[in-house]
Order: sequence, then C-alpha cells, then structure tokens
Amino acid sequence: MDSKLELDDEALYRQTTLVLPERRDFSRKTTPLEILALKNDQTDTRGAAGRMFYEIPEGDIAVLASGGGTSSEALDSLYLHGGCPAIFTEYSGNPTAEKVKGLTKVALSSPGGINGVWVVGGRANFTDIYETLVNGIMEGIRRPRASTSASPLSSEGPGCGTWRRSTRLRLIRRNEKYNIFLRGMETSIHDAAQLLIHHVNNTKKLKQTS
Repeated sequence: MDSKLELDDEALYRQTTLVLPERRDFSRKTTPLEILALKNDQTDTRGAAGRMFYEIPEGDIAVLASGGGTSSEALDSLYLHGGCPAIFTEYSGNPTAEKVKGLTKVALSSPGGINGVWVVGGRANFTDIYETLVNGIMEGIRRPRASTSASPLSSEGPGCGTWRRSTRLRLIRRNEKYNIFLRGMETSIHDAAQLLIHHVNNTKKLKQTS
C-alpha cells in the first residue's frame, strides 16, 4: 500500500514522535538571514512572520507583503519597473506586533543595504493592520533608528485600523522625518511599484552626492 501525507506546518508541534526533514529549497543553501527569520517566526505560534523569507543577491528593496496573490503581483510589478528586492517576506494570520518587529529587523540587516521598504497587501480583515504595521514594522525601523530612515517606506493596502494607522504614520513622518508614502486601494500595485522605484532612485542619488 502506498500513501501520501501532507502535514500543515501549524500542526508540527503536536507531532512529537515524527522526525521530518526541514522544508526548504535544496537547490541552494539557506542563508543566515533566512535562518534568523525562521527562528523569529518560531518565537510565537500566532500568525506567520518569517516562515517565508528569501534573501536575494544584489537587491536593495525590502518587500514585506501580506496576501498571497498580492505578493506575486507586487514582485512582478517591482521587476517590471527595474527594481530588485533584497528581501522578500510575508506576514499573515494576525501575528503579534513583536513578531513582526523582529521580522523587520532581520530584513533590514541585509548585508547589501536597503534603499527602500515596501509594505504591501490586499484586504486582510483577519490581521490587525495597526498592530502589525505601526507597532510591528515601524517599531522595527525606529528602535533603534535604522540606517534606512532616509529611505522611502511605502505602505499600500486597507484592513483593520486603516484610518488610525494612517494618522499615526503621518505623525511619525512629520515629527521624525521618515520618508513614508501611504497609498490605499485607489492605487494599483503597478502604480505603487512605480512610485516606490522613483523614490528609491532619488535616495540612491542623494547617497551618491552626500
């Protein structure tokens, strides 16, 4: 008798007697940052933040996405406009702010440097956007103040806490001089990617002349 068994990652902790191989792409070695991201995801069982994490050589943009279809479209649009991600990762399932903060810190530690951060997602009514974006991603950038503070941070997508999130981020932008650009459902992923690349290129020029 032959059989095929698929075990969800969320159920692995219940299987104490099973010894299963790590799920990864065996065509390449897992990088130290990817290992750190996975360890961050394992700090808490609530939601995912680091389970899917790819470090891409020669890129300079960190993409933190929520929403499977949106994630794929975001990558396509980014490459179409001449951008290249250094980090591509997803957070979903309503992870804690602390878990998303840890993921952000790992993403920003990319050895090649980050010239822009793109937080992009579709409708995620099950995820607290204020907690994950303001208390998670933004805190990962602010404390301690990351070297990417002069780089653009573009956020797109609706969800729980949209108005409160936008108000708080605008306040941080005004008081702490972060380059934060907010867009909602009125802006397509394609246009948002184009806007991000424009600001990333401006950041590169400023760094070259400084």
